[in-house]
Amino acid sequence: MNAALLLSAALVALAARPDGRPRLRRTGAPDPVPRLFVAVGRRLAPLGALPDPPQAAAAGDLARAGVEHVVVADLPALRRGAVAVFGGAGLAAVLLSPRLVVAAAVPVVAVLGWLHPELWLHSRARRRAAQIEDQAPLVLDLVAVSVSAGATVGAVERGAGAVAAEPLRAELRRLAASMALGGRRTDELRQLPPHPGRRRCNAWPRRWGELTG
Repeated sequence: MNAALLLSAALVALAARPDGRPRLRRTGAPDPVPRLFVAVGRRLAPLGALPDPPQAAAAGDLARAGVEHVVVADLPALRRGAVAVFGGAGLAAVLLSPRLVVAAAVPVVAVLGWLHPELWLHSRARRRAAQIEDQAPLVLDLVAVSVSAGATVGAVERGAGAVAAEPLRAELRRLAASMALGGRRTDELRQLPPHPGRRRCNAWPRRWGELTG
């Protein structure tokens, strides 16, 4: 029965995506600009580290943004490189147009570079959560049908993880892996990313827990 349920789930998922591909662009692809900033920041390492802003980016922010090509150890270099590139662009603008307004903008541009890791990760996290939100209703329908048909919770979660598109697939696989290691379902569901700024979207992890609890 489980095989039939998984097959039907796959057919429904493919029917929702006629071309067999996710409808939204993946957020897990590497961003070339932060990688450039990291490379520049590493070369400037002898100049020392910059102070971190309040609520500086950390491992949790990288996970929520689905970033794998930048690790926690790269964040100081990312910040240093962003300040250097942004500040250098501002100084170049001053040389090309030595006006007071342009010169006054240089510190602002440098501060934007200093905050670049947080701004970049927040933007990616919002986009990734929006993609998860778009995929979640279909997967919840599949879970409801499978549970009603008598499938086990483990089979339901594996099946949902198999047919979901990225980035929801990665979150469901992480959930299944954590549960296999003895994690508590309620604790793990709290880690599933709702869409920040859209209160109605915060209900889908709770609904998942109701269906599989």
